[in-house]
Amino acid sequence: MQYTKQTENSIYAMLLFLVWPFFSMLLAFYKYRESWAKNILWMFVAFYGYTMVIESSEVDAGRYRDQFIEMATTGTTTNIVTDLYAKDSDHVDLLNPILVKVVSLFTDNYKILFLTYGLIFGFFLSRNFWLLLDRTENAVTIIGLLLLIVFFVINPIWNINGFRFYAGSQIFVYGALIYFLKGKKSGVYIALSAILVHFSFMIPMAIFFIYRVLGNRLTLYFYIFIASLFISELNLESVRDNLLVISPVVFEQRIEGYTNEEYRERLEASYEGANWYVLLRTKALKYSIYIFLIVLYWRFRNFFKNKKLLYGLFSFVLLFYGIANIISSIPSAGRFITVASGLAIALLYLSLQLKHDETTNIIIKATMPALLLYVIVVIRIGFDTMGVTTILGNPLIALFMDEDIPLINLIK
Repeated sequence: MQYTKQTENSIYAMLLFLVWPFFSMLLAFYKYRESWAKNILWMFVAFYGYTMVIESSEVDAGRYRDQFIEMATTGTTTNIVTDLYAKDSDHVDLLNPILVKVVSLFTDNYKILFLTYGLIFGFFLSRNFWLLLDRTENAVTIIGLLLLIVFFVINPIWNINGFRFYAGSQIFVYGALIYFLKGKKSGVYIALSAILVHFSFMIPMAIFFIYRVLGNRLTLYFYIFIASLFISELNLESVRDNLLVISPVVFEQRIEGYTNEEYRERLEASYEGANWYVLLRTKALKYSIYIFLIVLYWRFRNFFKNKKLLYGLFSFVLLFYGIANIISSIPSAGRFITVASGLAIALLYLSLQLKHDETTNIIIKATMPALLLYVIVVIRIGFDTMGVTTILGNPLIALFMDEDIPLINLIK
């Protein structure tokens, strides 16, 4: 009887999705203990990918779109087998060239490509989110809800705009959580497969290898983390030379591009005209997490020793965050803070499910304004690519919508 009821609810949820996807996603969050809920979020991310508004060719999504259209309409062919990982090739990742090639064989509609991006990104996002929700024993508190929202928007659905790196991030986090929360060694292989999505995940691969060799060394990793807070800048020339020595030759061109001073100067210049709250959002999250990790270590490190899986996650988070901080001065390497932050917020949320005291409550409440600022600004950024159809439309309407209005245009 219960199985029949769940089947009926799944059918109703699917029908609601076909009528109004956005509302069905909100309902899925409310009914998060239902077996169908995670799949509704998965489908909504795919729907977002299809309806995503791309107004500029300067953003990553614009370049993905233009390259796909050129391949699909001009008949440009690429021999993926010979071109992939070739020294002078742009294809140093496996997944995206294959997706672009395969989809272009059937259609020249770039929306189908982004639908495919959404299916992949959404699968891992939904699974990551429910790995936390499934470990929620009691009703979600206000603090818990805020942490869940922060976890959700650290690598949100609109990061499909930079599909390669951010899909790799979702995959890496999923593998790490599977390994640390479920104790499954398959999680290691899932996490390491992120390198097939973006070559830069050779760095998290190296961190995982260090952790696997050293094991749980909570105190050592904590002091590495603390030391990293005082390391502000690395010598890019030295970093580049060392990476070129240890990396395969196929990555040389990308490494040289990501570790030169001109690239860093361009990135810094791109932030000069940004509003103060755009620049402040990352610091608000980062410093809040610093406080959380320090408090967790000083107050609960002995408690964690009796929780083997969570103890391992805590150790890995400290090591990963420490190394991510150290290399964050390398252009684009700062994005690994996103991965570290997602794992850290997951750790904090799960820790509070097991143990908390008045001190931690006070500290979390004190950081709530910073976390709220982060959430609001990130959602505002999402309005640039989220269209009216995404919120009010459905799959049928989307089929007839060639152009859409980004939500940001409605609130300016």
